[in-house]
Amino acid sequence: MLSMLAVSKPSQAKQPEAVVSIHDVMPSTMAQTQQLIDLCRRHQIRQIALLVVPGLDWSDRDVDQLRRWSDESLTLCGHGWVHRCERIAGWKHRLHSMLISRQVAEHLCWSTDQIVGTMCRCAEWFDKVSLPHPRLYVPPAWALGDLPKDRWCEVPFDWIETLAGLASMRDRRVAELPLVGFEADTILRKWSVRAFNAFGLAVRRWGCRPLRISIHPQDHQLRLADHLESVLAKGWNDLSYSQVAEDVFATT
Repeated sequence: MLSMLAVSKPSQAKQPEAVVSIHDVMPSTMAQTQQLIDLCRRHQIRQIALLVVPGLDWSDRDVDQLRRWSDESLTLCGHGWVHRCERIAGWKHRLHSMLISRQVAEHLCWSTDQIVGTMCRCAEWFDKVSLPHPRLYVPPAWALGDLPKDRWCEVPFDWIETLAGLASMRDRRVAELPLVGFEADTILRKWSVRAFNAFGLAVRRWGCRPLRISIHPQDHQLRLADHLESVLAKGWNDLSYSQVAEDVFATT
């Protein structure tokens, strides 16, 4: 009788996957970075990428904190040089600055040689202060600038993250990955970012690709703080960028 009533258990839905990054790790944002790390950990997210801006006034104490975070299995990544534009170069950069990046997309005011040179200098800084050599580089505002594929082999990183997804320097390929962010300090940015996030969450569901969750230093204090909490609370299988890259570039 029991065997007649027995039914097979439904297959368990795959846990949604995400890769989480905290941007703009600088001497001036160390306390906020720790608050965001604690926030992620409260939601059982342990694999976190810290996007470090090296060309600033780093004290020994600040570098020691980066080393401790690395020892706690957080991943250190390169994130520009000073995270500030020297100038606005042309109408495309001006439009990008108005709509997305404000004054931080420093790659957009550099030549190809300057971009390659600065990325090399970024990686060398980690080596100079005895921090793990980063495998991932994220240009500020995801704006890569004038870096054609035939120059990718010259940069000392395995991957670059852009607005579209991950780019493999070795394979010269780009894997598109959905993205959400929470940097909204005005009403207009609040609703535009929420609409962007709704699209990113929908793409993740349709395509089953890992979601990139991008957090900036003040996001937990700005207009989308509740939205940030709700996204972090969705029960993610948190992955490292290395895990994501190995998967997407093996299948694309």
